[in-house]
Amino acid sequence: MKLKMKRIGALLLAILFFLTACGDKAKDQTKQEKNEDKQAETQKNEMIDQQFAGQTLKIVSLTKDMEYAAKAFEAAYGCKVELTVKDKKEWQNEPAAFAAANPADIYTIEAADMESWLKANLLLSLNEVSAENYAPYTIAYATDQTSALKALTWSVTPVNLYYRRSVAKTVLGDDSPEMVAAAVANIQAVLDFSTKLQAAGYKIFANREDMKAFYQISDKTEKAVLSAEEQFFLTAVRQMETDYRLAGLQTWSANWFKGMYGKAANAVTGKNIEIFGYVLPSWGKSYVLEKAGDNAENTNTEQNPTWGDWAMTVCPTATFSDGIWLGIHQDSKQAEMAKAFLIYVTQNQAFLEKWLEKTKELPAFLPVLENFAQENEDSFLGGQKANQLYLQTVKEIPAKSAQLLREEAEYYLVLEEFLKGNVATFEEVQAKLVAPPPVENQP
Repeated sequence: MKLKMKRIGALLLAILFFLTACGDKAKDQTKQEKNEDKQAETQKNEMIDQQFAGQTLKIVSLTKDMEYAAKAFEAAYGCKVELTVKDKKEWQNEPAAFAAANPADIYTIEAADMESWLKANLLLSLNEVSAENYAPYTIAYATDQTSALKALTWSVTPVNLYYRRSVAKTVLGDDSPEMVAAAVANIQAVLDFSTKLQAAGYKIFANREDMKAFYQISDKTEKAVLSAEEQFFLTAVRQMETDYRLAGLQTWSANWFKGMYGKAANAVTGKNIEIFGYVLPSWGKSYVLEKAGDNAENTNTEQNPTWGDWAMTVCPTATFSDGIWLGIHQDSKQAEMAKAFLIYVTQNQAFLEKWLEKTKELPAFLPVLENFAQENEDSFLGGQKANQLYLQTVKEIPAKSAQLLREEAEYYLVLEEFLKGNVATFEEVQAKLVAPPPVENQP
């Protein structure tokens, strides 16, 4: 009897274990189903709008920058984005030919190409989009002569002066951004400061390209006539080159990079060249200055050995460099979807914070940029809060100057010819400025 009871007990115990296992399995399955439901609900909540679900948006880009944005938009709107990345060589400054047969809905437009796109009149007006919260210069740059806004950008590229703290302390006795800003407050101040730097064994900048941030667009007259201020600026730059106050290092050359960590050398004498500062757009700090080092070309992950000895300050002229805009083709079959894409990638704070953290760019939408300005201290800049100064610079870039830079590129090319020495006198410069454009030969 006892043996029988033991067998019954063992059987009951086995059944109990079996039921428990089944119960656990059922619980696990239920838990998994709940997790899947929760995940689906989360994805549903993250989806902004389903009005474009199942539809396709076509984008043509000259860079791969849009890949992350395209995937994020697909998730947010339940749609498909067909992204085509084209080589810049296919562009050739001809928007009509570039977007001829079967045009895409959206095209990326580089700053240098904006005027060509606006003149071609191939883009839809975006005037219905509220522009008040975007950096003013980004709106002015993409507005045509009829006051129609034709493109939006997600990022800003303010230009600032990045300088060596140790050099500033040696020459000025103070390395604060305020002290350095005062030392380069105008072109005469730059001349005086470059003299002090040269006496102490330093070059103020790598080359004359850095001097462009000291050219006041407001000095330009409405007509094609050189103002007295422009003549003074051009003379000063030439003088600084003649007197070897500039290092004369070609931009993007090996020596130009070496100057960023104190190892540039004179091509003739072999002597070391110490450079005080570099004038760069915001992306130049992240992708160029911070990574400058002996092995940068091999690894692209080099950390500048002068890390922490840098600071940044404002230039007397608040300006920008480069940038990419997004425009909608006038024949787009998905115009509303395209507008939703532009608004999403330029205004959505959650998306911008994730995307721009990866790209190290700055948002053009000011409410998001203002949030960025609260970031922690920048160790590369010796603890300085860089984004606060970026925000200040962006807000101070005159919309009018951005428009002039786009519309009158040929004017500034003539001034560049003078600086290069290809044009000897101001009289020759003036003659080129007022000369009618060459007549193209008709076939």
